[in-house]
Amino acid sequence: MNIPTQAQTISYEDIIEALDKGHHRKAALLLRNQAESFAQLLERSEVESGSLHRELEIARDVQKASFPAHCPAIPGLTCATFYKPVHSLGGDYYDFLPLQDGAWGIAVGDVSGKGIGAALVVATLQASLRAQTLRPRSRIETLMKNVNHLVRESSPAEFFASLFYAEYRPASRLLRYVNAGHNPPMVMRRSGSRCKVLLLNPGGAPVGALQDSTYISATFLLEPGDILVAYTDGITESENVDGDCFGQDRLERILCNCTARDSQEVLQCILNELSAHSLGRSQADDMTLVVMRVEAK
Repeated sequence: MNIPTQAQTISYEDIIEALDKGHHRKAALLLRNQAESFAQLLERSEVESGSLHRELEIARDVQKASFPAHCPAIPGLTCATFYKPVHSLGGDYYDFLPLQDGAWGIAVGDVSGKGIGAALVVATLQASLRAQTLRPRSRIETLMKNVNHLVRESSPAEFFASLFYAEYRPASRLLRYVNAGHNPPMVMRRSGSRCKVLLLNPGGAPVGALQDSTYISATFLLEPGDILVAYTDGITESENVDGDCFGQDRLERILCNCTARDSQEVLQCILNELSAHSLGRSQADDMTLVVMRVEAK
């Protein structure tokens, strides 16, 4: 059984045209129509054939296919990713976006709530960001402001999303980023026998939370050997049988012990410790990890 095309495809060209003309509401309505089509599809499937479970499985596959199948070949970076929703459909988001001048967009986000509603907002967030990156390059603060308008106009009032979005220039190793209320990604840097933990802190409210949010960007110069880890709070808030959270401090300690390893090994170190910590306790939230290691040129 195939999901109708209108429930899968968003017209980026129409969205871009609306954005170029300053018609943020029109662009948002295009995105909302996609979400409503998808919700109606699920509703029809339940009424007509009682096959909601099957439709949710298909929707899960569609959402999975919208995430990067593999880490892209970004010059000077190796990466590894992990994504595990708590239900069939998740509210976490990550993406790698090739930009027009050789830079790369890197995004990690977390939508409030879970299930179908959160998944629809993820689709809106992803489409909004991809549409923005298809336009001629603008200041990253402007990009985030546009994404905020689109998400707010096309999502129910109770939904918003924390979002870390960065643009990385491989030639200079310069990372320019905006952190819209997301858990601060960590840069682990070895200095002799010491490990420095550098946080990429927030510079604005979650997207979709406030009508007129403004965003402050920052830059960070990465060095060979640096390990950049972005994650969602499903990682740090994972609890053990006693109700103790995995926590940011524990994550930092693990990373400092893994700075000599490649990105896949670092990812596996975290997952091994997370699994041991939460043994006997069911997963309570979506989990996403993105690990990137800066290689020498």
